[in-house]
Amino acid sequence: MTTDSFKKNILPLQSHMQLLAERMLGDVADAEDAVQEVFVHLWEQREKLDKVVNLRSYVMQSTRTRCIDTIRQRRKSSNIDDMQDIPTDDQVAEEVELVERRSAMLHNMLDDLPEKQRTVVRMRYLEEREVTQIEKSLNMSSANVYTTLSRALQTLRDKLKKNEP
Repeated sequence: MTTDSFKKNILPLQSHMQLLAERMLGDVADAEDAVQEVFVHLWEQREKLDKVVNLRSYVMQSTRTRCIDTIRQRRKSSNIDDMQDIPTDDQVAEEVELVERRSAMLHNMLDDLPEKQRTVVRMRYLEEREVTQIEKSLNMSSANVYTTLSRALQTLRDKLKKNEP
């Protein structure tokens, strides 16, 4: 796997990995550490990753395994052998499925936005560009970028409220 394909296929999974790690570990700092350790491991194994059929599942399973190792290490150091706080495979699968469903729903809602709003939201939040970069790319003023972004986010919020159970 090349550096570009690693960036394209694995780095976008960071938010999903972070959510899973936070859920399992109950601590943001430990979750960030676990995710970074998984990234290092994946980077070291990048040449073998081309053979992986479902890369997303492999990455999420690697994250889960790293979290379990962290929990075991915690328990070992505090002499607690009870592992009842670790979520079951089914619970983790449900959590991952929920995150994936929400992500797909949000992407569909994003696709329904007017083109300019969709472009600004994608540049700002998916590509993580600064407002000044968006201004230059789209030839807009910063006030216009903020207004467009605000309207798009309000539309997304309204749609999310309608889709809540």
